Amino acid sequence: MSFDERGDVIIIALGGVSSRWPVVLRHLVHRPRRVDVLEHAEGGLVLRFVDADDAATLLTFSP
Repeated sequence: MSFDERGDVIIIALGGVSSRWPVVLRHLVHRPRRVDVLEHAEGGLVLRFVDADDAATLLTFSP
């Protein structure tokens, strides 16, 4: 995950680290306005990204 300040975009990437997962999947959050970190009920974390159009992207990390 990274933030491109010049492009005003959060880049979320997954995969591409081995022959088992050779493809990198990317999701872009353009013009992010809010990032929330929430505790998941089972002990993980949820990141919520809200863009300028109030569309939300959830990224869940499980223990």
